[in-house]
Amino acid sequence: NRAKRIEELIFTDKNDWTEEEVRKVINDVKSSSYPGMIQSIFAGMNDSELHTNGKELKTILTKWDGTHELENIEPTVFYKLLYNIYKLSFLDELGPDVFESFEHNFAMKRNTEFFLKNQNSKWWDNIKTKEKETRKEIILKAIDLTYKDLIAQLGKDKIQWKWGKVHTIEHKHPLGIVPVIGKWFNVGPIPVNGGRETINNLDFHMDSTGTYKVVYGPALRRIIDFGNPSAAQSVNPTGQSGYFMSKRYDDQAELFAKGGKRPELTNRKDIEKVLYGKMTFRP
Repeated sequence: NRAKRIEELIFTDKNDWTEEEVRKVINDVKSSSYPGMIQSIFAGMNDSELHTNGKELKTILTKWDGTHELENIEPTVFYKLLYNIYKLSFLDELGPDVFESFEHNFAMKRNTEFFLKNQNSKWWDNIKTKEKETRKEIILKAIDLTYKDLIAQLGKDKIQWKWGKVHTIEHKHPLGIVPVIGKWFNVGPIPVNGGRETINNLDFHMDSTGTYKVVYGPALRRIIDFGNPSAAQSVNPTGQSGYFMSKRYDDQAELFAKGGKRPELTNRKDIEKVLYGKMTFRP
């Protein structure tokens, strides 16, 4: 998915790229694959088969272009619906432990769209019931369940179903697990855009909570103009220090979350102009 999106953005006749234009690419949060997946979910369903709530969710999702910005509500709906489809299809065969691992496995990611299109997949049937469930029955049930879940979690006002409310990043210090005081060592949580398999790949596990805490993403964003390498720009997820009392400990966290940049100084004179301390090592 990410490779496909990169090709869309850079395989063009453009030959006058600027640093800012490249930055837009590495911070891109649009998945061009997900709109097709949504079409697969609703394929073969008439609006008459959907309840009023289901029609509302369909209207929201079918207008989505795959963008994961903080103000978007579509990703919040999409991932909740996808999780419920997974749960109603796979949980009965796999059991809770294996299902939890399988949910974010690459085999699942690679095959989800094929699965959604397959009317005859054996996964649709719930082996714990006497009747044989169909693809349509499971998806309709997942749509209704998704609406109920979102209302319970975020309220009836759909404008409040914003991606930034549920998709956050927190950088945890080893001491962050200490009760009460641990939170002072951690950086965040901070609302972030991006999502699964977007170029700005801030991925997460899906579960029943409807919250999507980032579990991995870019370790560094760097752009170098090789015509002027000393003017390189970069940003890392937290800061330049591992010492939590340092003012540099977390001074890049917000910048990283917002897709920003800072000068990556390599010239000694430039570095000496801004240094605020020096450590001397003696044998």
